Amino acid sequence: MPTPRKLPEIWELREMIRRGMTYQEIGDGCGASRQAVHLALAAAGATRSRISYREFLPWSLTPEDGNAFEAKMLKLFARSRLGLPLTPQAARRLDAFCTRCDELDVVVDYRPDHPQGPFVYVPRRPSDVGYARRPGGAVDVPRQPTRVRSPASRRARTRV
Repeated sequence: MPTPRKLPEIWELREMIRRGMTYQEIGDGCGASRQAVHLALAAAGATRSRISYREFLPWSLTPEDGNAFEAKMLKLFARSRLGLPLTPQAARRLDAFCTRCDELDVVVDYRPDHPQGPFVYVPRRPSDVGYARRPGGAVDVPRQPTRVRSPASRRARTRV
């Protein structure tokens, strides 16, 4: 005798996803694993598409650089522009980052070999869109790029 089906029909799974439930929440509610939910949706061609941050984070980053404060803020900025939800804490951090960049009139540039670190803040140019400097094109590199400290590094510096 076959084992009874744990997961609901695909149309029901799609409705749960549309309401914002995660695969884990669906699996927990049905007595199945997160992977089982994913496999059922994948078999029906109904999996979520991956978010592409390429428009907002236009560089190929090393794994270590992808976890840096600036990369995380640019990913949050992408999520907000794509209409995806942010936690209240993430929204506050993003707002502080954007406000700081706007006040200083700077954008983030990625220079993996820069002595001050891979992310530097450079003066905004009229061609800059968002908070990331696009690679290529006419590059106007300032002689002394400034590095704005992240809130985490400021806290670490003041903590004794």
